[in-house]
Amino acid sequence: MRQQNQHLKHLPSLWTRSYLASTAGHISSETIKRYVEEQKIRG
Repeated sequence: MRQQNQHLKHLPSLWTRSYLASTAGHISSETIKRYVEEQKIRG
């Protein structure tokens, strides 16, 4: 993946230990957006 996307080379890892599990019917799109934004802050 790093060979095809040069901008990823500076990242120490492509994966994080965090995850969010829920069914689409039981979570709002606002909750998903908030989760994604919080992950950006955590780095």
